[in-house]
Amino acid sequence: MAILTRSQNWVHPQTFDDIEQANEWARLHYIEHQNESSARKLDFLPRTYKVVNHRRVGSASWKIGVAGPTAGFWSVFPTLNFDNAADDEAHYVLMVPYTWDGTTNISFLVDWAHEVASVAGVTWALEYVSIKAGEAVGGATTTLVEPSGATVINVMQRTTFDPGITATDLEAGDSIGLRLYRDVSDAGDTLAGDARLINTHFHVTTDKLGKEP
Repeated sequence: MAILTRSQNWVHPQTFDDIEQANEWARLHYIEHQNESSARKLDFLPRTYKVVNHRRVGSASWKIGVAGPTAGFWSVFPTLNFDNAADDEAHYVLMVPYTWDGTTNISFLVDWAHEVASVAGVTWALEYVSIKAGEAVGGATTTLVEPSGATVINVMQRTTFDPGITATDLEAGDSIGLRLYRDVSDAGDTLAGDARLINTHFHVTTDKLGKEP
């Protein structure tokens, strides 16, 4: 694995908004590949340079679970509608990129809205397990629970899980099985109606550039 070498044009440590910006910066300031025959061209960024990758997963990409939710549309937005009668659930699989820095939690955020004349909140929960080739599929899971707090009718809410998906549960290249559900039994879930999922976001911190295997 090649390590990026310093050029004459050193700049202060920074966080990049996206991978294209980081690649352009690396091209201008660093020698990108010292070994072109390397099977895996992942180059470490120097010092504390890191890139926060934003991975958006819309509601339509989540697979509806055994207990709902129902699919629908609100204006031009596809939604998954989590009701207040049961723990409606949806599933997704995310891969931990090989460029992940290995120490930073993966942030998880939920965009949603409701049509109830109320300021009541919703409690979202995320159950997950991370595995790699050769590991059992049915291993122990971890569950994160995040109440939204007060809300506003017909306005998109953003609920940020704190903490996110824990770095110590992960390895680069893992597949993370994810189950997102509405925890209607939680004391913070008081909205008497559907919580309509619009979008989800994962923020993954990386410290390498190049082509993944």
